[in-house]
Amino acid sequence: MMQGNQREDIGARHVQIQHLLAENGPTKVKDIAEQLHFSDVTIYRDIKKLEKEGILQLDNGIVVLSRSFTSEIPPSSRYESNLAAKEIICTKASEFIRPDSTIILDDSSTVLPLLDFIKKKAPLTVITNSVFAGEQLMSASGIRLYMTGGLYYPWANAFHGHMAIHALQSLQADICFISTTSVTSRGAADSYDATAELKSTMLSISETKILLADSSKFSKRALYIAGTLSDFDYIITDKTPENIRPEQLIEAHTQLITVGPETDSDKTNKQSQ
Repeated sequence: MMQGNQREDIGARHVQIQHLLAENGPTKVKDIAEQLHFSDVTIYRDIKKLEKEGILQLDNGIVVLSRSFTSEIPPSSRYESNLAAKEIICTKASEFIRPDSTIILDDSSTVLPLLDFIKKKAPLTVITNSVFAGEQLMSASGIRLYMTGGLYYPWANAFHGHMAIHALQSLQADICFISTTSVTSRGAADSYDATAELKSTMLSISETKILLADSSKFSKRALYIAGTLSDFDYIITDKTPENIRPEQLIEAHTQLITVGPETDSDKTNKQSQ
């Protein structure tokens, strides 16, 4: 018979899996095991149990929260992960916002603390695929809001797909704020091709491109590249990454801004020439 502590450990692991999927979207079994520091066998067993309960779905090694379960998750649930770091990052990012400009926000949880700053920086034009961000901004004074439309993804509470991309391609913006599942020396990547493609389009129509990434992003891996280092003008994070060398940032003409308890002031690498 399973002991009480064992049940609690398994239950906690199941919650971790659900939160990870809510944060990252469709994810490989082996990536879940790596990020949670359990064996593939253990995570696979957990996933099969959660699949039987209708909480998630497993298809060709890719795990995603089920539509019915996703609809029960509060839209801001992903926001709670690494919240303090996200707030510090967005406080710094808000300094780049100027009244009367046009900004793009993706559907990542990392950009959510920016919403309060955006309301204070009005008048602004905001373009987003995030339903949650749209709901928060639609009644804000001085905010002209454009929603991309497209195919609705319940796990992301956002629009993606060809219609969303086509809508973006007819627009242009002064500044873009995005985040991704993973950040490495190769660039910023997501676990799902549709989200990576949409974020790549957001970058392509923006004058200034800013990647917001808490330190957990630098220890993760994802399959689909949304942008290389050189696609970003700035990377704002809470801790200097160990997997990206200063010379790689210089070569990419990308400025790294580190904010947080570890620094008395912003720590930067050379800005693009």
